[in-house]
Amino acid sequence: MKFKKLLCLIFTVLIMLTVGCGQRDTGDDSSSTPSDTTQNVRTEISLLWSADDTLDPYTAKTELNRKLSLLLFDPLVKLDGEFQPQLVLAKTAEPDGKDYIVTLKSAVFSDGTPVTADDVVFTLDKLLKTELPYKQQLSIVKSYKAESTDTVRFTLTKVDPYFKNLLDFPIIKKDSDDRHDENNILLPPIGSGRYIFDFKTKTLTVNKMWVMGAVNIPTVNLIDAPDSTVEKHNLEVGNVSCYQTDLSDGVVPPMSGNTSLLELNNLVYLGVNLNSSTISQEKARYAISAALDRTAICNDAYHGYARPAAGLFNSVWSDAGALQNITSTSNLEIVVANFEEIGYNSKDEDGFLLNEKNKPLTLKLISYKDNARRDAAAALVKQQLEAVGIRIELVSLSWDDYVKALTWGNFDLYIAETKIPNNMDVTELVTSGGSLGYGIPEPKTVTAEKNGDETDASSEAPKTETQTETVTVSAVELLDNAVNGFYSENLSLVDIINAFNAEMPIIPLCHRRGMTVCEATIDSSQMSSVSDAYFGISNIK
Repeated sequence: MKFKKLLCLIFTVLIMLTVGCGQRDTGDDSSSTPSDTTQNVRTEISLLWSADDTLDPYTAKTELNRKLSLLLFDPLVKLDGEFQPQLVLAKTAEPDGKDYIVTLKSAVFSDGTPVTADDVVFTLDKLLKTELPYKQQLSIVKSYKAESTDTVRFTLTKVDPYFKNLLDFPIIKKDSDDRHDENNILLPPIGSGRYIFDFKTKTLTVNKMWVMGAVNIPTVNLIDAPDSTVEKHNLEVGNVSCYQTDLSDGVVPPMSGNTSLLELNNLVYLGVNLNSSTISQEKARYAISAALDRTAICNDAYHGYARPAAGLFNSVWSDAGALQNITSTSNLEIVVANFEEIGYNSKDEDGFLLNEKNKPLTLKLISYKDNARRDAAAALVKQQLEAVGIRIELVSLSWDDYVKALTWGNFDLYIAETKIPNNMDVTELVTSGGSLGYGIPEPKTVTAEKNGDETDASSEAPKTETQTETVTVSAVELLDNAVNGFYSENLSLVDIINAFNAEMPIIPLCHRRGMTVCEATIDSSQMSSVSDAYFGISNIK
């Protein structure tokens, strides 16, 4: 009997153990799992701002607030990290000859009212009264109007296949830019962005009606940074979750964490005086370009915060990246071959090239002395060109003297940086008459003679007397024609790139980069783009 009771007791214990194991295997043990999950859910991040400044993107005075305001206001379109347009408030954006038609999504502002074409027009009216980059990049716009509640028509000064890329300006609700609270304190305009500004708590709270979907982080705490000292301190002590800088001042932020490079559309280049007798020859420009080690310039002058230029356009832009072929390191064979073709076949005792008249090849390179990294790049250019036999007179000037030298043509080469517009329009940089085309001559008039054997198409009989004909010729006629042909829909981007490679009126060095730093638990790789410092914030987990 005792033996049977013992067997029953053992059997009961085995059943209890088996049931217990089964419960644990299904993961239904609620005693630990929920608390572990809760600990891993992020509910807030912290960003810098200036409490004394507005969050109106068109009147904010600080760079911190202009960047932060893009969390409150959505654009029609924004560019991603590879300069490709992503539709935000725009449902479609399509060309119609010299016009561009934008239709809107069924989006609402944070107060629940719909985003309409009138809001877009109101925003355009407001931004065109500012001196912000948005105004400059929209200089191609001749007029604009609301054609219906959800359609805006832009009329352009020329056909532009990439006009869509310029539509990254933030949209504000019509007549909401003069709101005040009960204490008569000015409030930000109403936007449709990822977050809403809570004036009482000085935080950003998630906009649950955001047109692009859910945002993972419900709250953004704002840390007041009234000056650069406070800003630097908060970065050093780790109070900030994410921070983006274009490194225009050359200062790397003192913040530890995950760091990513931000591709910018800022081209650093050597400008060329095409009126200079030697480098007016394209083979001389080919030789100078081939003598440069762009990788060394990126690493040594820009400390890795630049990408060697393969051409006019940034290599990460897929539309042009594979079509450009400027080498990142020097090629002595190309240097020698091109200089020999233009008559520099020997060197003096110091190793500098001489032409057939034993005249050395000497070029004057000017630089702006208050930009340390660009000045360092100029010094490297001098070193690299002298290594192949080109004597360089490097002159570092104040800004005013630098501009005067450019204006008067008192240079052979100059080093400069420009931001290529989002629509990749290089007209002002590489064509005659362009606002940045220092050293590129205006079209000039020359006289050509016709002999009596030529036939006039308007006459049945050949001309018997010698006549003169006025012809307009540009020093970079091929490139002028390619750019103009592109904007009249007769030529393609390939034609611009080929014409640039043939003429090379400027010599690309590198495309500068910025950087984004996030705390160790946040992935910084897709956080920022040229349109939005917090491009990827909605994906933080």
